[in-house]
Amino acid sequence: MQSCYSTERLLLLNRLMEEGIVKVLEGKPWILDPSHLRFSLGESISELTIPFTVSADDRRIIGDSTLSLALLLRYRVEGESAHEGEGGSVETDRLELTTPITEKTFRTDVFISNSIEKRLVTEMVQQVPFLDSGILRSWLVIDGYGMAYLGMVLTILEKAAREEARCEEGEKTTYLALLAIINTTRREKEFLKRFPIQGITYERLEITIGLAHFFLLKEAVNELIRRQRHGSVPYTGDETEGLITSALMPGSTVLIPLSLLSHTMNPYSMTQEAVALLTPLYESTREVGRSTFHRIDLMVKGVKRDSVRHGKLINVAKIIGLRERIMGYLLSYDTHTIDVHRELQELCQNDRLLMNLIGDVKRIGKLNKALDELKVRHERDRERRESIEVIQGYLAAIRKPSVFGWFSGRRVDSEELLRNIVGGFIAYTLDAEIERYVALMRNLIVDRRGEFSDDVLKSEYERGGLYRFASDKTPFIRKLELKDHGYLFIDMKDFTRKTFKVKEIAMAEFMRVNFYVPILDAASKYKKGSGLLEDERGIQLDNLLGDAAVFSGGITSLVSLARDIQKISTRYREELGKRLPLLYDEKVLTTTHEHYGKAKDEIRSEVDEAEKAIARGDKGGKARLVRLREKESRLETNYREDLEEAIKTEIESGLFITYGKKAENIIIQGKKDFCQESKVAIGEKINEAARGTYRSSVVRAKLEMAIEGERKRREQPELRYPFDIYIDKTYSLIMTPEMDSTIEELIANRDMSSAREFAHSVAEQYYDDLREIASGAPLSSVKLLRSATDIYNKGQALSGDALKAYIAERRGVMTFFNRTVSVADLHEEFSERFFFPSDPLELWFVVEVGEGNRAVDLFSRIGEVTFKGFEKALPTVVYEIVSSEGEFFKLIMEHHFKGWSNEGKGTLSTTSLE
Repeated sequence: MQSCYSTERLLLLNRLMEEGIVKVLEGKPWILDPSHLRFSLGESISELTIPFTVSADDRRIIGDSTLSLALLLRYRVEGESAHEGEGGSVETDRLELTTPITEKTFRTDVFISNSIEKRLVTEMVQQVPFLDSGILRSWLVIDGYGMAYLGMVLTILEKAAREEARCEEGEKTTYLALLAIINTTRREKEFLKRFPIQGITYERLEITIGLAHFFLLKEAVNELIRRQRHGSVPYTGDETEGLITSALMPGSTVLIPLSLLSHTMNPYSMTQEAVALLTPLYESTREVGRSTFHRIDLMVKGVKRDSVRHGKLINVAKIIGLRERIMGYLLSYDTHTIDVHRELQELCQNDRLLMNLIGDVKRIGKLNKALDELKVRHERDRERRESIEVIQGYLAAIRKPSVFGWFSGRRVDSEELLRNIVGGFIAYTLDAEIERYVALMRNLIVDRRGEFSDDVLKSEYERGGLYRFASDKTPFIRKLELKDHGYLFIDMKDFTRKTFKVKEIAMAEFMRVNFYVPILDAASKYKKGSGLLEDERGIQLDNLLGDAAVFSGGITSLVSLARDIQKISTRYREELGKRLPLLYDEKVLTTTHEHYGKAKDEIRSEVDEAEKAIARGDKGGKARLVRLREKESRLETNYREDLEEAIKTEIESGLFITYGKKAENIIIQGKKDFCQESKVAIGEKINEAARGTYRSSVVRAKLEMAIEGERKRREQPELRYPFDIYIDKTYSLIMTPEMDSTIEELIANRDMSSAREFAHSVAEQYYDDLREIASGAPLSSVKLLRSATDIYNKGQALSGDALKAYIAERRGVMTFFNRTVSVADLHEEFSERFFFPSDPLELWFVVEVGEGNRAVDLFSRIGEVTFKGFEKALPTVVYEIVSSEGEFFKLIMEHHFKGWSNEGKGTLSTTSLE
């Protein structure tokens, strides 16, 4: 007779695999898609975390069920001495066993027919070591701790099914709840390491209690499915049913799964020796299709072909077969007052005793004699006599093998025994493969208890950031309101990188007084919003590092704070310039332009002379011109590099505001010396804002060279760029790995001919790329040429989404309009003072409602940029918050604002911002 569990498992998995619900080798369906969860941390499996806790009352039920069963086992083994002592560090007197433990027996007729209790006891006493009906009667009585565990699990699973049926995200809530219960059950067994029982090792104790919980969980899942099919609980579909039934295995609740097969009394009726013998045959049947029963047929044939393997498996089958027949008798007739019954009890729960009996003819004879006496005592009980004769017939087959084998008689079928043991092996092996995926998912369901205080857990649950699995009426998770937030990131790297080099001056204190404290003071004004609008939100500080700060909250308050920070930065820069004049020199760029301007003029003069010489027929003119062109190219390269270095000497800060999905606030509970709680904000929009504060010296150098060229062309040395933010595209020539290797060989060999060939090859490839682009091919399709768009931000910027949110939030107290204007249409003062790299300009105005001197916000569209790490998203549209103290703002207000304002009233929407 194959074990109950193995038979059920093979039928289940065979059906699920044939229906395509379960795909073992692909890990489906046990790994959940994060997008189908109501809440999780991380967007892919590699970074997924599902935080949860189980309610205190339900944890207590789980803990009590574990402790009570451990106590019952101790009482069974140690008798009255079990009451002495505390059992190590475990509090044992907090439990009062509801039903006293009775004498050891395997009979199940004390339980009501067809009841859950009888079904559980029948399964457990046959497949779990050390358990008997007397122990389980106390544990599984109506108000016993085992039944309390079963009731709690069933209540949670029913509740999960109802939530799953309502869940729009397609979340497998029932599966999540089951995994959470398993994780908590495993955790509540940790104390068993400190719970000694004479004659039972920790490993055997842990397996016994783990398997007992497994059978309770299995019964709860089966009962849930029965209720769903009868309509008392919403049916969540075949997929969920297959998921929860296939994901629950004996190894789920056992902390030491490798020890599960140390004894043949287990749900698979399997040993490690049998697994080792059958694994090679199993591997050879992997490609035979989905049917587990077809694989059994093939493996049985393989066993028969190998006499050594066959003989060893038969020895295992002898033990399993004899136990099954003895247990079949004891389940119906066991009485502790009969000596031979006590002997049969010991045989059932001890592999070594069974093996010794099978190999000892005298012991078999002695046992047969005792069984004969038992038959005489119950000669009128025909069914009992037949059950005893089944045991004796099996013993006779072992003792007197025929020429066809020891089990060739009518009572023992070798084919059946081999199929049973192979079936148990396949059930065990498939479970092990499934457990790899289920265990991975269980590890992603992270219990926050112990990591956080109860107050933090409550707060996380209330805000929708934690699953709370409980048998009470509260939902497993609060609906998370993902209200969009604004995020302001200010980067001060240029400040700290330069100022901390001066060790003799207390720069930390200087920055604290002149920078950090003023920023925090300014932010505190907006903690609750301005109060002008009902839906306007205040802001909070999320992170404050040595060279950066992050604020979040209402977009109006963040824009106001941005203006305050710009003023603070200006004052700080002025104070720093007074204190450290050697570190702060705005003339560095001017000096660089002047130096290279003179050098360029000198080369230009020499080039003119060389061209005249060539025109006169001077033979050396061409060679001289080539050398001058090379010198001119080197000078241009050095000019750009020195400009980049000069830019890096500036002391600037960048500020960027984004708007979008609310960031997650992760609370980290310290331990030991670091016991305080820390909060860290993590979100995509914070990362975008941080990228927006970047100051690319390459982009700025390109701008400076363009400005300097325009100054010379117009003969306007005071010409300047009117904004503090610049976006531009840069191009570069990449080197393939093959090119890198060639260069390394050239460095090593110093072969001039190879260098010439390599340079020619690169030039040809470069030319091919340019030809492709000229013919209309996208830049991404060429081999060597690459482009990147980057930003230089030394001012105040915000994304298009943030500007749109700002306008929406200010609607009612402010009006808005935009103006796209050609540079040529601006007042002539603009062209006299400013250099505009792009034309036309897109300007947005937000104007205070009312008459007279109204507040005006001006935003200028700078361009679009794809930040690193956001390549798959649409480019970010960047606007600059134009300083009201700046010359560009003042000229706009003086020459154009009034006319544009009258033209633009009430005619525009924010669609163009998208």
